Amino acid sequence: MKIKLSFFLCLASMFLLSGCGVGEENNSSFLSNYTSEVLANYCMVKGTVQTQNSDTDIVYIECNQDIDTSIEYSFTGNKDDIKIYYHSPDGTDYLLEDTSEEKGSLVAGTCDLSLQQGLGKIYFTSTDSTFDFSITINVSDEYIQYFDAKSPQENDAKEQEYEEHQKQLEEKYAN
Repeated sequence: MKIKLSFFLCLASMFLLSGCGVGEENNSSFLSNYTSEVLANYCMVKGTVQTQNSDTDIVYIECNQDIDTSIEYSFTGNKDDIKIYYHSPDGTDYLLEDTSEEKGSLVAGTCDLSLQQGLGKIYFTSTDSTFDFSITINVSDEYIQYFDAKSPQENDAKEQEYEEHQKQLEEKYAN
């Protein structure tokens, strides 16, 4: 009887513990084939994004003054409902486009955008998608101080990490 009770308690605890992860959402995003460029009259980013219940920062953009402009976008591939936002330097999120009503493997369009002076970002939200994207912001390069997939702080941290690694290698192999 003791063995049956121990077995039952062990089995019951395994069953209860195995259900601990049920209901939790997997939140992640991944960019690949990412390119960005700043040209004389526009800035462009493109690549592939895989996202699941997550926001995906596409580009950080820093302007030296307020600018009224437009963006052109396209998404191709397996897509769920995608929303494009501009997160302004003052912390406000502006919905630029909601593709939830559009169906098909290609979604393209244009929307107006007011970039504020300072560091902001453009990001996607989506529940479960893999798609190729292209975003073009029609703005003169003279107004752009920063344009990249990572924030300036992330890039500074990576640069500093790289410099420290280089110093360690130089010290290691200098002898």
